[in-house]
Amino acid sequence: MAKSEPDYTATTAWHDLTVDYPELSNATAFIQDKGPGQLLVNFSPSSSQPTDNSGVVLQYLDAITGTAAHLWVKAVQGTANVAFGLTD
Repeated sequence: MAKSEPDYTATTAWHDLTVDYPELSNATAFIQDKGPGQLLVNFSPSSSQPTDNSGVVLQYLDAITGTAAHLWVKAVQGTANVAFGLTD
């Protein structure tokens, strides 16, 4: 069974989810865009925020899974609500 965390509201600044939720680091995690805007996701080995808009763009209700030391998220414009957590 997957373990979800409380939703996070992403802004247009990069945020590393592993800072607040260290259990996500190097574990298989899911991230889902719950809207209203698009979400940019970057699974990274680096604790330095991405310097550009690299990553995967998620549309409303799209989800992605991955494993990385750091899970960076940001809204493409405005805000985007993010569902995330560990997978089985």
